[in-house]
Amino acid sequence: MSAFQKFDCFKQDLGTEVHQLHTDELRAFLTNTAPVAATHLTYGSGGGTELDDLATGNGYTKGGADIQNTFVAGALAGVSITWTAVGGPFGPYRYIVLYNNTAAGKNLIGWWDRGSSFTPVAGQMAKLVLSAGAILTIA
Repeated sequence: MSAFQKFDCFKQDLGTEVHQLHTDELRAFLTNTAPVAATHLTYGSGGGTELDDLATGNGYTKGGADIQNTFVAGALAGVSITWTAVGGPFGPYRYIVLYNNTAAGKNLIGWWDRGSSFTPVAGQMAKLVLSAGAILTIA
């Protein structure tokens, strides 16, 4: 999986206090739509500046999963997430996107690119592994 990429709006959102990284609920979702750093701003299904995820079904729930984030000494960290296909496939997906579920606009933060699309079938998993180090560091 590629390095974490930030949406351009993230810097502005930090400066205007949209994100409280130590208390807001940050979630990760799966999508097969390529994120555009300069134009995607929020989570949603409206198109344009919104970026949407997969539909609920077969082990995936629309809206993604809580990463149970922590923010200590300028470093954002979270727990690993696993989605397991049950009863059939879900997807395809290529990107895992991080957004702020607490913010009124559901503002986007960044994403990881797995390099190619993947459709987990029953028993297979989609994983976001956050076991070592920080997602991002603000220095």
